[in-house]
Amino acid sequence: MENKVLFIGFVILTAVLLIPFPSLDAPDWTITVLYGPIEPASGALVREDYQNYSWESQEHEVELVADAAGKVHFPARRVYRNILMRAFGFVRALAGVHASFGPHDSVLAFAGNMQGDIEKNGMIFDWTGSPPQLESVILLHSNSH
Repeated sequence: MENKVLFIGFVILTAVLLIPFPSLDAPDWTITVLYGPIEPASGALVREDYQNYSWESQEHEVELVADAAGKVHFPARRVYRNILMRAFGFVRALAGVHASFGPHDSVLAFAGNMQGDIEKNGMIFDWTGSPPQLESVILLHSNSH
């Protein structure tokens, strides 16, 4: 009887560890690219770079072209992983050379000899898991310094 209870407990625990559940690896993000305070940068290339350092070894890159209003939209990216895969990835990340954990996402925009990014407090903005939805503005500037 005791072996049967242990076996049933083992089966239930294994099933729970293998059930995948979602995590947000990149937000639902709408970007408006401008040449100045009000001029849309139609045709600007906007690049999203995202990676979840807790279980991915490679960065993902997506490029979109701004519409006539200077807008692009990157949909949210959800990944389903079970607890065992998450734990394995976390241990692998601990052994790696990168000091970050969790999701990271950033965007850059380019048009001709101009470029721009999103800055907060003088630093390039790096999304790290929250909020799940963003709207941002990128002002392009000459990249020749």
